[in-house]
Parts: sequence; C-alpha cells; structure tokens
Amino acid sequence: MRRAQRKRTSFRRQRRNVRRLVVDTWDMTLVTVVIPTRDRLQYAHAAVATALAQEEVPVQVIVVDDGSSEPVVPALADDPRVRVVRHETSRGVAGARNAGIDAATGEWIAFLDDDDLWHPRKLRDQLDAAARADADWVFGGALVVDDAGAEIAHMPAPDDAAGLLDALLVENPVPAGASNVLARATVVRELGRFDEDLAHFADWLLWIRLAARGAPAVVTHPVLAYVHHGANMHADAAISGRAELPLLAARVLAATGLVVDTGGMETWMAYGEHVSGRNWSAAGVAARGALRRRSLPLARQAVGMVGHGLGLRGRGRRVMAPEWARPKG
Repeated sequence: MRRAQRKRTSFRRQRRNVRRLVVDTWDMTLVTVVIPTRDRLQYAHAAVATALAQEEVPVQVIVVDDGSSEPVVPALADDPRVRVVRHETSRGVAGARNAGIDAATGEWIAFLDDDDLWHPRKLRDQLDAAARADADWVFGGALVVDDAGAEIAHMPAPDDAAGLLDALLVENPVPAGASNVLARATVVRELGRFDEDLAHFADWLLWIRLAARGAPAVVTHPVLAYVHHGANMHADAAISGRAELPLLAARVLAATGLVVDTGGMETWMAYGEHVSGRNWSAAGVAARGALRRRSLPLARQAVGMVGHGLGLRGRGRRVMAPEWARPKG
C-alpha cells in the first residue's frame, strides 16, 4: 500500500517537473527584435528601450542603421543585448529589415519601426497565443497616439484569423503594420523575407504569403502604439503607394497564384493623405472608395476627414493613452 502511494507521489512529482520544464523552456524562447532606422536617433532610442523592457521574454535587439548621416553605434550599442548593423548606403526599409533577419539568432523574429512603442507584455502575450493556436505568426490590436501621448484611435485585430487571407487580398487589416507581427524565423526565411523592390507594401506581401501558408494567432488587446506624426512613412502613400500597387499584385500572383483587388486600398490611401495634413484630399479618396465599393466604413472615414478639414475633430477632451503608449521626450 505504502509502495503504491510512493509510486503515485513520485509519478505526480515527475509530471509536475515535466510541466515546469516545458514552461521554463517556452519562457526562454529568444526573440530577435529588428529595428530599422535612418537619421531618427531620437525615435530609435525609445524603440530600443521598449524592446528591452519586454517582460518574461529574453530578447536580442538588432538595430539596422540604414545609411544615417551620423552612425548610431555609439548611442545605441551600450547594452550587450543590442547589436547595430550599419549600411553605408540606404537599402530602404525592406532591405534594412532583411539585414536584421540575416543577423537574427532568435527562434522568433519581431519587427519594430523606430517610431512605434510596445506594450511591456507584447511578446509574452503573442508567444502564448501562438502556442495555443500552434501558429507560426501572430499579431494583435494597436493604439494610434499623437506625439503628446493622447489616444487618437483604437485599431482592433480582426476577429476571424481563419479568414484573414481573403481580407488581405482586399486590404491590409494587420493594425499598425510591421511593428505588430511576430513570426517564426525559419518560416520568414523560407518565404523569402521582405521584397526589396516594394517600398510601401513589402510587409503586406509577406503577410499574404504567411497567411497562405497558415492562419495566424491573434491577440485581441492592443500590443503596440503607432505614433502619429508628420514624418511617418505613410505620409506619401497616396502618391508613391498607388504607383506601387501593380507590382504588389504581380508579386502576389507569382508567389501564391492569388489575385489582389488593388482598388480596395482607399482606406490606406486616405489615411496617408490625412497623415500628410491633406484632410480634404483624404475625404475625397475615402468618399470615392465608399461609392465604388458601397462601403459604410469608408463613408464614415470620409465624414471623419471632412471633420478634420473643417477643424471640428479633436476639439473635445483629450484621452491620454496608457503610460506604455506615450512617447518619451
């Protein structure tokens, strides 16, 4: 009787130890964070800090200095977890991200634009979600904030992860772009990394290829803050972005055999005009898209842009974002 009880106790102890080992092994998953930057040291400092502040996940941070006029190494390489890769001549944001991918040693890779901020548990929550869903990539919701830390908008993650591929063929529903996505390094390399011929849509192409390979995991709450300011890359979207759409469609067709509805980008284009301060143009882009697609969300966006143009938006009480989502300095 005692021997059987001892065996049961020993078995329970071994089972607990196995469970603890699995948890500890998962907790020690190394994530490489790739941060491209060019002549924006004031933003890069904050991006590195938000990556190093991740809770319960060991990180390797690779800052890719993509041809800055003054090298960023002395300012950013004072932590052993941070490595700086420098391009003497700019290769563009896709090339910078690829250089970070090439240098990464983590099992997972996360991308962080130099002007965005992360929730302290962004990587932990995303790794847990990916484990539950047995997914090779994951993203979440996002906040849009201004330079002063006031909340402008909440961008929820799509509810239907299984239907994301269909949505991606019409628009890019991954909130806040590349700074949101965490993906398994082997899969990113297998799919060919970012297409360096695309300036605006290299991330969208990679998300389509990832979704064609397998559905993502989704974290429903905001995991990052997209900082809205005049120097956002999105600002010239309506001009150069529209010219790039045919190339994107050709690359998607070649890689997956799928067809992109390039006419479905009015939301993205309108927001680019808004970021540039051209609110009346943004309203026109959204309104034309709403009529063509009979889209209520685009109609609402057009009305909102008209409100900005008339100076009627943003006059109410400012709601400050959570502390982690407020730009420092």
